[in-house]
Amino acid sequence: MSDDEIIKQSEDETIKRLDALIEDGSLLATQFHPNYYSTPSVVNLDWYYTLNISYVKRTNLRLWRVEATNVLAGLLPLTRIYLEEFKRLTDLGSVASGFDIYAAVGILKRIKNQILSDHVTPLSDLVAVTVFDDFIAMARHLFEKKYFAPAVALCGAVLEDSLRRVATNHQLTVEEDDTIGPLNDRCASNGIYDKRMQIKINGWREIRNTVDHGWFDDFKKIQKKEFKEMIDGVDNFIAEYLKK
Repeated sequence: MSDDEIIKQSEDETIKRLDALIEDGSLLATQFHPNYYSTPSVVNLDWYYTLNISYVKRTNLRLWRVEATNVLAGLLPLTRIYLEEFKRLTDLGSVASGFDIYAAVGILKRIKNQILSDHVTPLSDLVAVTVFDDFIAMARHLFEKKYFAPAVALCGAVLEDSLRRVATNHQLTVEEDDTIGPLNDRCASNGIYDKRMQIKINGWREIRNTVDHGWFDDFKKIQKKEFKEMIDGVDNFIAEYLKK
């Protein structure tokens, strides 16, 4: 089986899982939101305060939530921006009015549409079959399609992996839980590159963290040109320190 066939098979399996989750979620939504569309213009929320949610319904929602978050986690980092919102919408630990399964199903539909339209390709698949040698090219593609958060997440993942490789190539100690910050400091303090480059990398790390940590209010304040500068900068970093 060719690489393209492997990716297509994996993509088809992902779509099937999403379709099943969407169908199950839609059924759950009607059980948890029986009066969601009860009036033409105003949603009747009285049921939120009177409905006795059965143990079976809660169990079914928990199982669905686990299955769905597992699928989304398997598509990280490109679905990270959706995952936290999905968890929030389906959180049974919050007050009854806090979860909205209709909106959660909408997130799954959006991700499915992105995969079908080739705007998002599961990163785990790409790594497994080594189809794209240049993840930066993929980040550029996402940026051009205005998927800014996934572009930043992917570019940040490339940067972290590149720093690991640079540090390892210079016989520096690399721990399993090392992130961009410690790796950057270690490389700079050992003279692999200068303070100026260290500052640039710290700037890219801060941009990446807005996505990875779900700081979306901060993310919205970043100018789009900074995302492009990050992608270009990481590309240049790889060219200088890994392709010598």
